[in-house]
This record gives sequence, structure tokens and C-alpha cells, in this order.
Amino acid sequence: MKKNKEIELKLRLPNAQLGKDIMNDEFILSYTQSKILEVKCYEAIYLDSEEGNLNEAGLALRIRKEGEKWVATVKTKGSSVDGLHSRDEWDVEIENPVPSIEYFKNTSIYTDLQAALGGEILTSLFTTKFERRIVNLSVKEKSLIELAIDIGEIIVKNRREEIAEVELELKSGEAEDLSFIGDILIQKYGLVPEERSKFYRGLMLMKD
Repeated sequence: MKKNKEIELKLRLPNAQLGKDIMNDEFILSYTQSKILEVKCYEAIYLDSEEGNLNEAGLALRIRKEGEKWVATVKTKGSSVDGLHSRDEWDVEIENPVPSIEYFKNTSIYTDLQAALGGEILTSLFTTKFERRIVNLSVKEKSLIELAIDIGEIIVKNRREEIAEVELELKSGEAEDLSFIGDILIQKYGLVPEERSKFYRGLMLMKD
């Protein structure tokens, strides 16, 4: 798989309990590498200029607390078809959650960030807070897929929207194996592909 490329299938969950059922599903357990369930708490701040320069250029910037560490991430708009999202992504581990594009100075996306931001000041748009439950799946002896259940919320000032979704992220191997696992979950649990990223949902909530 290409470096700095994120490929994942998102499925909407009608409720949190269903996420637990999926994690204990015999079909999923048959592909699980380890029976140990990893649980992480994430809190992310999404950033842009007041004028939305980065979004206008098709870029999304966030700073996220992942357990005990902070990670700055840039994603391109990419594409989404039937819940299958494909986009470029750059991650940099940082010490403090200070709004800046300088974290990416040694990456290929830095000049694009500079050009898009145009010297404007970064400001916080909204935050997300969610718990992620994770297992790794080994599929057909050729693909490694991270199965994550995200439960939490998007927060824009005094407005909130629930996060309840399944994410199947391809770590290595073939994208068709994401669809293989996803199709089984869709058929068995009546899930719906989620075309919207958390970033896009946050932007829409800002407009409400």
C-alpha cells in the first residue's frame, strides 16, 4: 500500500450495543489475530483559519490526544464511494497541542499547507471525543485490517452530535478485503455505509 495513504471503510452504527455484538461475533473472532481488545480514548481538535483556507484547499488538520500522546494529522479530501474512503494522510507525534503547521515541515504536504493557509492564524473549529475499541484482523493470509468501533460525540460550542460507527482500516494488503468483511457486517447487522468523515460532520454541525 502507498505510503501516507489511508484506505478505510466506514459503517454507521444504530447504537453502541451493536458495536459490542460485532466485536464478539464468531465471524469476526475467526479472523482476529489476538483475543485482547484494545481500548483507547481519543480527543481531537480540528483547526483551520477563520476563512476556512485549508478546507477550501481540500485539506483537514487536527491535533488529537491518543491515550498519553498527542498526534498532529493532515488529510486530503480524497474520495468516498459506498463508505470506502481513500485519502492521503500525514501523522506527526508532537509534545504539546499548540495549533501549528510547522509540525509538518519535514513532510511532503508542508508546502501545500503553507500555500493554503497563506499566513492566516489557525483557530479551533470543533472537537471530537470518543472511545475506540480495536482488534486486528488477518484476512485471507494477505491483508491486515484494523477493526475499530468508535462511540462518542462531535462538539461544536453548545451543539453535539453522536459518533457511533465501525471503521475497517486497511493496514496492508488488498482493499477488496475491506469490502469482504464490510459486506458480511452490512448483511448480518443491517449497517449503512457512512460517506461522511468526522471532519465533514463537524463542519455541517457548525452550519446548523
